[in-house]
Amino acid sequence: MSIDIVRALKSPFQSETWFLKLIIGSILFLIPIANFITFGYIVKALQNYIEKNDTLPEYSDLGALFITGAKIVIGYVIFSIPFVILTIIIYMASGDNHATSIIVGLIETIVTILGMVMAVVFCTDEKILSMIDFSRGMKLFKNNSSGFISLIIFLLLVYVVYGIIMFLVCIPIITIVLVPFLCYPMLLTAYNVVGQFASEAPLKNEIRKL
Repeated sequence: MSIDIVRALKSPFQSETWFLKLIIGSILFLIPIANFITFGYIVKALQNYIEKNDTLPEYSDLGALFITGAKIVIGYVIFSIPFVILTIIIYMASGDNHATSIIVGLIETIVTILGMVMAVVFCTDEKILSMIDFSRGMKLFKNNSSGFISLIIFLLLVYVVYGIIMFLVCIPIITIVLVPFLCYPMLLTAYNVVGQFASEAPLKNEIRKL
């Protein structure tokens, strides 16, 4: 399986009106509650990516995007609860030290990647509890070990690339203005990687609920 990192990095700009779409998304991303629209938009983009269509969707129905975004946020909160409890237990048992921080950091990385994969399952029916339907989510990994390794490598590469860009603009005033406008395309890029992973998974059709 091959994930095209260049395709992923280009994905936020695959539309004639990409600049306007990124500006709208980045501004909404900063506004509590209204940012549900942004999360709903990312779901629609991921649905496109899974179908190997990198064109950015339109902001055609903000109400529908808001509802979709609210659903996936609620689903992600439910998904995260066991890992939050695990993190608390680890801190209570081991204390706040360097080793604990490393363990918690690894858990957070795993949770982030797994959460993005579960978003693929959510995309099939847009139901809140699909975010914790691990039986379907794990089918994306079955007979797909090389794809899983590629997924991890390229997601980390995406965050490194955008991290370098953020570092290069780390002048305080500029950072305050630009970072929000970098986070949004970074998410679209990362989810393009996830979409490519899902589109090539051998059992991708089996995650659709009958």
